Amino acid sequence: MNKAITAAAFFVVSVFSLHAQHIDSALTVLSTQFPTEKIYIHYDKEYYIAGETIWFKAYLYSDGKPSGISNNFYLQFIDIKGNIISNHKYPVLGATAKGNISIPDSLPQGNYYIRALTPDMLNYEESFFYKKNIFIFRPGATAIGSKSSQTVSLQFFPESGHLVDGILTVVAFKAVDQFGAPVEVNGSIKTTDGVTVAPFKTHHDGIGRVQLKPQAGKKYIAETETIAGKRQFNLPEVQAAGINLKVQDEKGGKKFQLARSNTDKEQFETLLLVVHINNHVIYETEVSFEGYPSIVGHLLTDSLPSGILHFTIFNSKGIPLAERLSFVDNEEYKSKIDINVVKSGTGKREENIYELNFPDLIQRSCSVAIIDLPGNSSDKENIYSRLLLTGDLKGQIYNPAYYFETRSDSVKQALDNLMLTHGWSRFNW
Repeated sequence: MNKAITAAAFFVVSVFSLHAQHIDSALTVLSTQFPTEKIYIHYDKEYYIAGETIWFKAYLYSDGKPSGISNNFYLQFIDIKGNIISNHKYPVLGATAKGNISIPDSLPQGNYYIRALTPDMLNYEESFFYKKNIFIFRPGATAIGSKSSQTVSLQFFPESGHLVDGILTVVAFKAVDQFGAPVEVNGSIKTTDGVTVAPFKTHHDGIGRVQLKPQAGKKYIAETETIAGKRQFNLPEVQAAGINLKVQDEKGGKKFQLARSNTDKEQFETLLLVVHINNHVIYETEVSFEGYPSIVGHLLTDSLPSGILHFTIFNSKGIPLAERLSFVDNEEYKSKIDINVVKSGTGKREENIYELNFPDLIQRSCSVAIIDLPGNSSDKENIYSRLLLTGDLKGQIYNPAYYFETRSDSVKQALDNLMLTHGWSRFNW
């Protein structure tokens, strides 16, 4: 009897070891043969007039550092319908490319796009190509306003993927209008028989979270109040059996909690947790509930590069059951800089000289633009938000630079809510 138990236990451990090795090798192939390359472009201005020239410098980034993968950089200037106005190709030197785009003076006023990519980026979906909206003014053009009434879409995203019977679950939500702009909403989660479960309210830019303990056999709806009026939206169906993965920030790392349903709990007795960043596995462990409904673990992240941390739970057959994104921000990507005024003057065409000094000896490539103070734009982005956040996520993210402005608790909460509403989509297990 003891030998049989020992043999069975050895078999289970061996199976999980094989799955872990397969996952490690798959990610190694992905990171070495199909590395992820991301682009940030620094422009000389925010808006342009037909007939002007767009000057830019592009920065290429991969695996937490300047990218040495590509030698060529491709850029397209396109209209709102996707028609290509001009194609450009530039050499890449020192993980950067620079150039200019002449805007035809015959262009009508309106929104246009810059689309950029490298040969490496063709390994992934077009959603991960660089794309930025550029507004072109035309002197004398009449502004066209929209008088359409606002419509609201509200989606709910249970933490780690599913609502599971009897498990207290964080549910993120995102509200946008017909143009993709965020909408502030508030309301209540109710069962279809009228029982109020929990109130909810957006936290930042149409995104928020609510917590509830769903029950199998019940259906849940959200009754909301918006500018567009009162509406009802359905929450996802409740699964009778499954698991839930909860991730929270803590000092120096992440706290994670795994909970399983009472129904078919024996199917989730032993699981495999894999955590990776930039396609590199940084933590993997076999999880055994040993009769408990939930377990808690801790992961140190203070020595990791900043970026999106990807948690995945696999069953004994190597099938992914739950996923959760969490952002690591150790600020190692920031550098101190001293700006000294060597010479200044406010006269017409008078010379101004500024000196930039970095305290360390790391080699850098920089670009500087002298611009008017930026206005209120939904497309505010900086090099941090593009290379560490939006370059890895599908879908529109409103004002991504906001998530890197401060380290306040409110901004941290907003960033974690964003992680809950944007599932991992760069590859499928």
